[in-house]
Amino acid sequence: MDINVSFTEIHNYIEKYYGQDVKLSKESCDTVRVVASKKMLINVSVPVNIKIERVTPSSVTICYDAFMGVDYIISGILSYVLGKYPEIASGVLKEKDNRVSVNLALIEKAEFIIEKLDLKSISVEDDGLRMIVKLK
Repeated sequence: MDINVSFTEIHNYIEKYYGQDVKLSKESCDTVRVVASKKMLINVSVPVNIKIERVTPSSVTICYDAFMGVDYIISGILSYVLGKYPEIASGVLKEKDNRVSVNLALIEKAEFIIEKLDLKSISVEDDGLRMIVKLK
């Protein structure tokens, strides 16, 4: 089964629920370029390349590449999200070397997903993400 999520859908979701303006684009077949804009005294844009490094039936590992200091920003974002949603904390691991792993098998509310679907791959298309899943 193919599941396609457009960059526009992702942008709209992030803007609606988190009030953050982000632009997403394809960098390569496994890398998304994300540019977050923040208005301070001036408009500041922070670019980050997010590479889909490993996909298993129940987990995804990403690696991000950005300028120095972005690691602190991402660590802060992860701390905020995991503090706000502690029920997912057991399945999200910030590893060394700018990697983050999400293991759905360790997130109680995601159990029904991995009971029904096996994640086969995630690729970056021109206009969004494409996920291939297999029904169990």
